[in-house]
Amino acid sequence: MFANSYDEKDADKADADKQDARLELFVTRTEDFKPEEVGTPEMVMATRRAIQECVGYVYRGDLLESDEIFVQIKCPLLTPERVAEAAARGQTCATTDSYKSMALSRGASTIGAALAIETLRGYMAPGDLRLRIATAVCKDYEIYSDRVSSSAGVELMHCEILVMVRSKLAFATDGRMVPILPNPNKSKFQMACGRMDDAIDLAGVMKCVDEARGPSGTNEIVTAIVKADPAASVRGRRTTMLSDSDINATRHSRAAVGGVVAAAVGDCRVYVSGGAEHQGPDGGGPVCVISRVRTPGSEEGTKRKR
Repeated sequence: MFANSYDEKDADKADADKQDARLELFVTRTEDFKPEEVGTPEMVMATRRAIQECVGYVYRGDLLESDEIFVQIKCPLLTPERVAEAAARGQTCATTDSYKSMALSRGASTIGAALAIETLRGYMAPGDLRLRIATAVCKDYEIYSDRVSSSAGVELMHCEILVMVRSKLAFATDGRMVPILPNPNKSKFQMACGRMDDAIDLAGVMKCVDEARGPSGTNEIVTAIVKADPAASVRGRRTTMLSDSDINATRHSRAAVGGVVAAAVGDCRVYVSGGAEHQGPDGGGPVCVISRVRTPGSEEGTKRKR
């Protein structure tokens, strides 16, 4: 839906006089991990390296200060079979619990991505980076990024990585051009990024929605990507997210956050993922809103319906 298009029917003509940043997508991946590497510093460094190589290949590491980057990751988890396979080789995994491995995998992938795109917030003690990572993953939640979303799945043993960039680089006047993709067209899509500080932070979502709609408010919101983090309390009030015996905490938080985001967007076409280790502040999460740009004479786009 949001692919970089070379087809005039699916894109707008690039115009050096109209340097509005547009969305570009790039896909990369890590190599397959061994079970004992899931959730470890090895996973962090491999994820960091894959993203750095991708961005460096396309932009030569020369993004503008005004550029925005958001990274979406699908990462692996451990199963009893994978843990047993590692044990047969004399190796010990970070955990033998599949559910906990999902958290460790998301946390390691997120920190790796944040290091790559330089959006890691919080304090990491000086010293050996691998040692600092080992003491941070799923332990120190003061360390986070609000520009990374990671989700774990059983279907893979590597990280599938989608790098989303809102950039004006193709229009730069100082000789810097996208070297690998000399595209005369530009994407019809925009992107705005931010965060929710907690599960009911409507203002945080609306800030992204308003930016994605553009100055005239006519861009059509296509979707929103949000992470939901279960919390025992929100703004001093107790919640049942972590104590409800009928609903899993991640499902509870996704339902709650999904309602807030859908209300802000005015559409139920939103992606809300649970498990937000190091993704946004504790109890909150990153927000990425994608819109379709309405150009003069185009019938695309619509103002928000109330």
